[in-house]
Order: sequence, then C-alpha cells, then structure tokens
Amino acid sequence: MFCTLIPLLLLALPQSPDSLPTPTDTIPDSISAQQLDEIVVKARRPQAIVTPEKVSFNPSATLAGSEGTLFDALSSLPGISVNGSSISADGQNGVTVTIDGRKLMLQGNALESYLKSLPVSNISRIELISAPAAANDASSSSTILNIRLRHTREHGLTIGLNGNAAGWRSRRGLGSFFIDAGYGKSSLTASYSFIASNNPSVLLTDRPYTTTDHRITQVYNRHRSDRNHNASLSFDHNFSPRWSAGLSFSGNWFSRRELGIMDTSIPGIDSHNLTTNLTRFHTSNLMGNLCLKDTFAHRRGQLSFGFDWLRFTNDEDQGLSDISGSALQGDMGGTITGYVATADYSRNLNEATRISAGLKSTLLLIDNGGHYSEPVSTAGTDSHDNLSSRFSSRENVNAAYLEGRYSPSPLLALTLGCRVEQTNLHNRFSGNETGEQSDLRRHSAGVFFNASVSSRLTDRDGLLLSYARRVNRPRYSDLNPFVYIFDDITHVGGNINLREAISNTIQLSYTRDSWLKCTLSGSYITDDIARCYREITDRIVYTSPENLPRHLNATLTLSAMNLPITRFWDISGSFTLIYNNYSFPPSLGIGRNCRFTPVIDCRNRLDLSSGWSAEISARWNGRMAYGQAGVSSYGTLYIGIRKLMLGGKLNATLFARDLLNTNHFSSEIWLNGRRAILSEREYEQMRRIGLSISLRLHSGKLTTHKKREKEMIDEIKRVNLQ
Repeated sequence: MFCTLIPLLLLALPQSPDSLPTPTDTIPDSISAQQLDEIVVKARRPQAIVTPEKVSFNPSATLAGSEGTLFDALSSLPGISVNGSSISADGQNGVTVTIDGRKLMLQGNALESYLKSLPVSNISRIELISAPAAANDASSSSTILNIRLRHTREHGLTIGLNGNAAGWRSRRGLGSFFIDAGYGKSSLTASYSFIASNNPSVLLTDRPYTTTDHRITQVYNRHRSDRNHNASLSFDHNFSPRWSAGLSFSGNWFSRRELGIMDTSIPGIDSHNLTTNLTRFHTSNLMGNLCLKDTFAHRRGQLSFGFDWLRFTNDEDQGLSDISGSALQGDMGGTITGYVATADYSRNLNEATRISAGLKSTLLLIDNGGHYSEPVSTAGTDSHDNLSSRFSSRENVNAAYLEGRYSPSPLLALTLGCRVEQTNLHNRFSGNETGEQSDLRRHSAGVFFNASVSSRLTDRDGLLLSYARRVNRPRYSDLNPFVYIFDDITHVGGNINLREAISNTIQLSYTRDSWLKCTLSGSYITDDIARCYREITDRIVYTSPENLPRHLNATLTLSAMNLPITRFWDISGSFTLIYNNYSFPPSLGIGRNCRFTPVIDCRNRLDLSSGWSAEISARWNGRMAYGQAGVSSYGTLYIGIRKLMLGGKLNATLFARDLLNTNHFSSEIWLNGRRAILSEREYEQMRRIGLSISLRLHSGKLTTHKKREKEMIDEIKRVNLQ
C-alpha cells in the first residue's frame, strides 16, 4: 500500500520547474500496471460473541453444532441441556424458545418434533438472552433461546445440499437442500429436509410395592421408527427505503411406529407379567407468519405489524396386550389452533432516550379426545367408557407493554419496562374418569416489570444488573387430565386444576471484551409446576404435574470463549454451579429436595493446514435436584474432523457424539417417604458415529441494490488493498 501512496503524495507536493517530468517521461500506473489476483482474507469465525445482555452462538463455527438438526445444535452448546422437550440453560429450567424474536406456540412433544425436523443449515445463529425485555411475553422464562434463521443477503442464486448419516445402537439419516434467491429488492428462501431414524431405549424402574418390604421391578424396552418431513418458504421485499414486508410458511409432517415391551415382576410374591404396547403416531404442524415494517429515519423510529398462525394435528393409535390375554386399544388425538397479532412501535426521543411500546393478542384453541376400548374377542364388550374422555381449552391473552431506555453516555444505560397481560381461560373436560363433567373458567390480570442497569466500567469491562418478573402458565398437555396407560401399574395424566407459577429473578453479569462473562442469578418461584409421582392404589403409580409451594434457584456461571492457545488452536469453556431447593405439598409426605450441582463444559477447536480442522469437546453434569427426583451425574465426549474442498464450497465431517457412551442418567424418586429408582438410556442421545457432507453453490456475491455504488466500492477496495 505504501508503494502506491508514495508516488501519489509526491505528485501532490509543490515542485520546481526542473523537477517536472518531460513529455518523454512516463509515470507508471501502479494499478493498471499490475495484474491483481483475487484477495482472500482468512480469519477464524468466533464460536460465540459475549455481551452483558446475551451470548450469540454461531453453530457453523463448530463441528458439533454444524451437523444434524437444530436439536443436535442446541445439545452441543455450552450450558444448554436438552432432555426431550425440556430445555435448560445455565441451570434455568423451562427455557423459552423463540424464532427470530417470535415465541413458538409449540409445546411438549410438538416442540421436540419441530426441533428435530429443522436442519441446522437453516440456522444463522443462536442467542441466549438473559435479560428479557417488556416486549417478550410475560409467560416467557427469564432465559430466552432465540433462533435466528438464515436469510439470504446475496445477489443471485445460492443452492445448498446437506447429508448426514450416523449410527450405533441408534441410526439416523438426514438429507436436506435449500435455495436462496436475491434479486433487486426481493429475496426468497426455500428448504426441504427428510429424516429417517430408528431409536431404541431402555427404561428400568425399581420401586416399593404397597406398605410391605416387597418391590416392583420393570424393564421397558422401546423401539421407535421415525419419519420426518420439513418444508419452509420465506419471502422478503423492500417496497421503498421505508416499507418492507415478509412472509414465511413452514410445515412439519411426522410419523412414528413405536413398539414397547414392559416386563414387570414382584420377586417377593413370585408375580410376573409381560405387556406389549404398539403405538402409531401421525402429526402435522403448519405455521405461517406475515409482517410489515415501516422505518422512518427522520424520526429514528420503527413501526411493525405481525400475524402468526399455527395448526397442529395429532393422531395416535395404541394397542396394549399382556401374557394373560387381556387387551386394550386406545385412540387418541386432537387439534391445536393458534393465532397471534402484534403491533410494535419504537422511537428515539433524543440522543439519550428511546421508547418502545406494543400490543399483542393471542388466541389458542385446543380440542383433544381419548378413547380406550377392549376387543370383543377378549372381553365380550366393545368399550371401556370409564377410560375415555374429551378435553377442550380456549385461552386468550391480551397484552400491552411500554419500555424506556435512557443512556446519558456511552458508559451507562438504564432500562425500565412494564407489561400488562389479561388472560381468559376456559377448560372443559368430560369423561367417566372423574365421574362428572368439569368446566373451569379463569380470568386474571397481571403486571410484570423488568429493569436493568448497564454500565461500561472501562473500554473493555461491562456490568449488567437486571430484574424480571415472569409467569409460567400451564402447558395444554399438562392441563389435559386424560390418563395415558403404559401398562396396568403405570399411568400418566394431566391436571386441570394447575395454577400459574410466578417467578422473580435477579441477575448480575460482568463481561470483559467479547470473550469473558461471569453471571450470578437467583430466582424465587411460587406455585412452580413440576411432575409429581403418587401411589393411587397398591400397584398403580400415577404421574401428573402439580403446583409446588416454592422453588429456589441460584446459579453462578463463568464462561470464556475463543481463547487462542496457539496459531491454530483455541478453547471455549464454561463452569456453572447450580443450586435448587424444592418444597412439596404435605400430601406427598416428603421433605425438601435441595442440592448444589456443578456443570463443566470445554471445547477445543483446531484449524489445521490444507483445509483440515478438528474439534474435541466434553461436558460433565453433576448430580442434580429436579422436582421430586434426584438425577445422577452424566457426561458426553465429542470428537470430529472436517475437510474443506472446492474452495470451501464442499465440506465433509466425520464425527463421534458421546464417544464414551455416558450420556445417560438414573434418578431417585421418593414415594411416600420410600425410595424408587428410575434408570433410562435413550440411545438417540448416546453414542453415535457418522458422516456429514455439505455442498454450497452460488452464482452471486454480496451486493447493494445499486450496481453503480457497488462498482465504486469495489474500486475503492482495490486501491486500498494495494
């Protein structure tokens, strides 16, 4: 660069006539006289960027997070634990999942199916937000997991193909493709994925039998064969420098065939039974979103409108039989329909003050039915009316919020928000399980505050103190009191009388640059919703959610990201210490359940020569208190190696998840003061060795909408890079 600038500076200086060039002299053009090749700038993509308010993870920067599905990517993140449909982050249970800032209406198994159907190639980044704003639903937890979908920013056409195959005890194959097209003021993104998997699992239980010293033991072997289709389409258009609109649609079609065999024995009285459970699931999930945005630069503000729609259907056929010849058939299913309308406004009043306000209305309609019948050939009757029921729910939540942010200097920012929510709930349950029809109506209103103080201690150090009041409303699957029968001694159901849980959370975070974060948080939760276990007869254990009087939670987390050890080796790690203290209703007959739990996570990323890279990551989770149970410690080890080819367009990754096969756990559960043991091995979450291949082809490059401006920018870059 200096070789180019010196001749130009010399020409700009005053010169004597003797020093002026003669017509025969030539001054070489430093630009045109040289043949420039393409300049490639290489840098390590950071695994995560740390700020006081959130941690932004980049799944494509790690091997463990860039292959498979969104469920796999979440499971690989430090501090994140995914167990079925339950997600916890840094010791906080019940983490809320949002997509591009919009809260997912999916819950339970529907949410799990969605996370397992979305390829990680559709994900741009994953944000762990620890200080929710007033714009977030009050029913959102104090920790939010925001999934940023990939949107095209390239001019031209981009096509990507991804394939993933893995196996051991559990086998899975994944194929997906996406198309991005960006021309002028419009962009279009479309994707499709198909997943086929076979997942066995083993569940062992050992619990007390009646009031004697005898015990019941059960071995439940289950094998699932899943097929999953996912398709999505999004379109964005800029009508003008002010107005823009977006439209998105996604569909998920899921089918499962599950065969379970339960071996039950009571050694003390020489009792033995074998139950076979064959179940077929079929679900479809359709979601759509429409948004319109107006950005008025002269007032430094923004106005946006959004509408979300959800239609989820579920059909389940269950067949039960045992060695005595008894048989039972179940037919369960239903629909869930949701509508959400939002209006949001934000504006800078001056250089230091910004306000935001909005309205939101949510309507959720649920209609579920369950029917058990006994074949005529085995019982002489065609129905068990006392085991059939119907459940419907209508929930309407209307909300308004106002939040202000005051930043008198770059070193200090104050935020204060208030959200008001009014809830109308109508649940109806009919069936002979209860002996009568239940009709429950509830109307409630709540005020939920959030506040934070953010301070820049130095150019490199930041401090954040935040407070949030939140509500945890019962999930519709928890409200439905229909009893699901696994066998003659294990029943699972909902609880139509569940109340809302209220939490108050205080958090203090310290950050240094964008690599170090230390967080101390505490939560006090009243009427916390947790799954409880009760003996309702001398044989049957009934599992259903209940409100606990109190739950105390405290966490201390220390995270360090992207630490360079050598030129080719960097490390990211975290340490979390969790304290949980649960109190239970007197009717359960058990005392408090409290425990400190350490969680350690470490990632090693190696950028080798000739397009090779490798990753070794490990996690260990200590023994944890969770509701009525004490969960044993467990761990996992990931090893992967990747090769980039064709200029980075093609990459292949060979990986081994949970190499030591230790990602399983057992639990101790107290039933009427006596100890029961539950041990579970979900091989889908355990050792899996596989190969992932990704191909990305594009015909364009990053550009502005004005070609002339692009050419000028390219020319400036060409000069400056000499």
